[in-house]
Amino acid sequence: MKFVEVPGVLPEPALAGRWRRPVALALLPVLVVAAALAIQAGYAALPRSIIVELLGYPMSLGDFALVLVRKLAVPALVLPIVFAVEAACCGWEDSSLRAILKRPSRSIRSDITMFLLIHTPLFRLARIVFTLGLVQIAGDVARLWLQQTTGLDLSLAGWPLVAMVPALLLVDTFLDYWAHRIQHSRRFWPVHRFHHAADEFCVLTADRIHPGDLPQLVFSFFLIGLFVVPEDVFLVYSTLIVALRYTIHSRIDTDFGWIGRWLILSPGHHRAHHADVNRSSGNFALITLWDRLFGTLKPTVDRATPIGVEGDYRHGYWTGADLVRDSIEMVREIVRPGDVQDRTGR
Repeated sequence: MKFVEVPGVLPEPALAGRWRRPVALALLPVLVVAAALAIQAGYAALPRSIIVELLGYPMSLGDFALVLVRKLAVPALVLPIVFAVEAACCGWEDSSLRAILKRPSRSIRSDITMFLLIHTPLFRLARIVFTLGLVQIAGDVARLWLQQTTGLDLSLAGWPLVAMVPALLLVDTFLDYWAHRIQHSRRFWPVHRFHHAADEFCVLTADRIHPGDLPQLVFSFFLIGLFVVPEDVFLVYSTLIVALRYTIHSRIDTDFGWIGRWLILSPGHHRAHHADVNRSSGNFALITLWDRLFGTLKPTVDRATPIGVEGDYRHGYWTGADLVRDSIEMVREIVRPGDVQDRTGR
């Protein structure tokens, strides 16, 4: 087909290329919300009266399904959406999915390994062991104490969905902001550094998480115990957050415009966070409110800005050596602070 160029009018392919990225970015939240509501509806339809035994312990089908949905159904629905939008924005040749399927780099191989690991029950068990199961209990105790002493009930069970999700977003991102700042402190940087060791962004970099990244564990489990949220609503919220985390680690070169400046963290903001090779950084929160409020908001950077950390990371499908080394360094830094020089030379 031959296009005839009319003066003052762009050829059809140019128009398609011009509008492809904004249309794809506009469709992203629509598709993610639709996926979240589909997950909620599917989970709500499951029977609760059926009891199954798992390793000798009774568990309702609903409880068992909640774990499976969060670990399997959420990424199964969200990842194709983010992959497709990224490919529409960047082109197939520069997309994360192509990089994963065709000769992935050593850094992306580590991302693939951790993605597979993080979505297994073994990873969740490891995180519970690291916190001794006490953090969620502490959240329950704090909620009951507040209710008994002040009459303040932190249960969101009676709230409408459109109010519960923003309330969860504010509280969760506030706690996550401070957890992230603690992760960049000298004592906990050795294990959080594993996430920052990725030297190129791939959607799966979001799941490049050290099992012993304690601050994130503590705050996330504490939130679960502190607030009583219906499970189906928590699934909707989790789906939205998972989609945001995948998106900000994507290769889409955007700052989200005014939305990124005032509301939601963009890939450009998060790349600036990863571009700082030492543990001091900015853009810690998933919403820009907290970084603006506490003076840690940094300007965005583009795709050409290098990311990673200084130091020797093996990368590749076998991540065990790096995980063990970083764990040992964190323990040494906690027990005898100052004895371990981090890999940025600080």
